[in-house]
Amino acid sequence: MTATDEQLLVRMQEGDEDAFGCIYSRYVSAIRNFAGYMGIPSGSTEDVAQDVFLALIQHASRFDPARGSVISFLFGIARNRILRWIRDHSREVVPVPEEEGSSSQSQNPMMECSKEEQIRPALLS
Repeated sequence: MTATDEQLLVRMQEGDEDAFGCIYSRYVSAIRNFAGYMGIPSGSTEDVAQDVFLALIQHASRFDPARGSVISFLFGIARNRILRWIRDHSREVVPVPEEEGSSSQSQNPMMECSKEEQIRPALLS
């Protein structure tokens, strides 16, 4: 007989490492996929998943079956970890490679706007 997620969580809280391993193996792929879907780069989805399961270990006592399932609890933790990851990494500057033969001035939107403003009055006169 296969144990339910709730039974595994109770066993996990009692120190059963196999119960944790079972929950982990059931849901780690779903958590990684969710992180990727939410915009986390593929190299960091594993880090987010590890954070989620570490939080599960630390906060399993907060699970309330009346409020939802174990997987919804995990996805709630994942959402919070993903938002934290995005906040922490949003200030990183990602260089945009230039195309060969193009100058950075031609890719500057402000320069394009200025060129358009110079051309438009000439056309109207």
